Amino acid sequence: MNPMTRREWLWAFIVVEAACIALAFACGRDLNWDQFNYHLFAGMSVFQDRLAQDFFPASIQTYLNPLMYGPFYWMVRHEFHSFAISAAHAAVHALNVLFLYAIAREVMPAGERYVKSVAAAAVALGCASALFVSELGTTFMDLTTAVPVMGAAWLLLRRAQTARGIWIAGALIGAAVGLKLTNIAFAAAAVLATAALGGSPRQMVSLGLRLGVAMAAGFLVSYGVWGWKLYNEFGSPFFPYFNSIFRAAEYGPTSMKFDRFIPFTLTDWLLFPFRLAELKSWLYTETFAPDIRPIAVIAAGLAAAVSVAWRRRAPTASIGAAQGRADNRRGQKWLGLFTLLSCLLWMVTSANGRYGLVLFMLLGPLALVLFHAVARPNIARVMLLLLLAVQTFHMLSPGNPRWNPQHWSSTWFEETVPERLRDEPFLHLTLGSLSNSYLAAFMHPQSSFVNLIGQHSLAFDRPGGDRLRKLLAEHAGRTRVLAPWSVLIGVPSPDSIPARHLDAVLDPLLLQVDFTDCLFVSSDGAELVSSMPALLPATSTPAAADDKSRKVMLSCALKPRGDHEPALEALRHRLEPVYKAFEARCPQLFRPAGTVPAYGQRVVSAYYMETGISLNVVQNKITYYAERQPVDTSIGNVDDVPRVVERFDCKRPRDGSREF
Repeated sequence: MNPMTRREWLWAFIVVEAACIALAFACGRDLNWDQFNYHLFAGMSVFQDRLAQDFFPASIQTYLNPLMYGPFYWMVRHEFHSFAISAAHAAVHALNVLFLYAIAREVMPAGERYVKSVAAAAVALGCASALFVSELGTTFMDLTTAVPVMGAAWLLLRRAQTARGIWIAGALIGAAVGLKLTNIAFAAAAVLATAALGGSPRQMVSLGLRLGVAMAAGFLVSYGVWGWKLYNEFGSPFFPYFNSIFRAAEYGPTSMKFDRFIPFTLTDWLLFPFRLAELKSWLYTETFAPDIRPIAVIAAGLAAAVSVAWRRRAPTASIGAAQGRADNRRGQKWLGLFTLLSCLLWMVTSANGRYGLVLFMLLGPLALVLFHAVARPNIARVMLLLLLAVQTFHMLSPGNPRWNPQHWSSTWFEETVPERLRDEPFLHLTLGSLSNSYLAAFMHPQSSFVNLIGQHSLAFDRPGGDRLRKLLAEHAGRTRVLAPWSVLIGVPSPDSIPARHLDAVLDPLLLQVDFTDCLFVSSDGAELVSSMPALLPATSTPAAADDKSRKVMLSCALKPRGDHEPALEALRHRLEPVYKAFEARCPQLFRPAGTVPAYGQRVVSAYYMETGISLNVVQNKITYYAERQPVDTSIGNVDDVPRVVERFDCKRPRDGSREF
């Protein structure tokens, strides 16, 4: 096979960079949920050591490796144009496409005479995914950490594999795992695939060990500093993750496995590739991302297996032989084995499409190899182009794949933050699963943030309670609540029903809202309304907001209260055994155990982060639902808890269906 020349590398680089930046421009600026929840805050953490200053300000995502988000924060802080920020991200993401082209060239079947054109078609097929387009040029870092994985894959499947290439590939994948732990599936798949094709048992062990050692070195380079900081502050290098192992005192003893997309039954596993083709959200990612490529690749793989088993012959190679080329059979086998192993490990660990972008990109070159294995080159080309056309139409049918597409603006954010919040340090308690921690970048640098009620809620009598109490004591008289304006009806008043909801949430801390000291913070279109309507009942934005096109946050001072509200205190004592009983009955459904319920005036809600299940008590009636389900499922009555718990079958509400 003719290797890529420097000239071909250069032209491929220029073309993919220009194409990716242009596509990012066409899709627009993406103001996604995660961006407001933790992307910007994480970037700020690269430049400011805030581990002791805040506590779960962006919920559990606070403590992910923030290194990748540093450039985003730096550009936002220096007021780069929004498209310049997106183009910078897209330029990095485009390197995936460059490596994808190199992989397609490396595994090109010998019988193919239109090498560059067919490789380009395979690359287009690999990128023909709503997942890929939705993240291109955005602040999601799945495509960023995919770059070293794709580079390593190219090194590991090359015909001229060298010891140096093994070490570099291992270091690249290890670094990718350190930047984003979900890449561990690709690391394990790379070790297994490389060792399996190593030859003798001794060679297999040697290859696996060398690759593993290189991965460990790469991981230490990218994660070591952050892990050391976490260990010094909390006693665990992965806080709060894997806490069943490290047992940090300020988080519960759980290792957090998020299974909202993982198939549960054999039927789920068998139907999974077919479900990916459906025009529905929340199947393997939160957005619409229909994909028919897995079905096509599986079908081609089965056909190729049948061909090998029954006809016992390889694809036609006369044209390739005439041109002095031969198949890189080892590279083709490595690609197929790595993709298969990555798929299985990905499905077991998360089945979240965003974490499997490497896998979905490799479907392009893999389809190229398999189509040539079952058909003549001219037919294989037609099959490749036909699949590309159908998938492109299918993925674009739901519309712009961006999470929250917006127009381009002179800056990424257009926040209006009151001067007092910029000039004076406060402790800000945020409410809701959307923490809005990004606002910390626009407030006084010594301000502290705590996401009190959210994905991981906090309380004095739970792990981390002492740190929460300490922060409140340090900021006595300078503590504020930061919540969506929609939690209030009309003019802020202690007598409004939503206001009483706020006071009910704050009652365990012996705090209440001082409505004589409230300030507005406005945003340019971020969806800032909490996704926990039971906790923060939404209403339409009132006319008092000076711009109806903007979402508005309300920052109010908090003042101490003498004692707990008697009715709320009695309700907590009554319902705490209820939640404990359900957690003991169904530990796999209600995880993590000990989740803090949010007590409102009419609704009590506990959100179990690992499974995405909410267990609620509404007017003495116990209900539960999964994220994005349209209605609650009734369980029973509080007055009949022992019998209700005993009869409860621990099944997911509506069998896990999120269909509206």
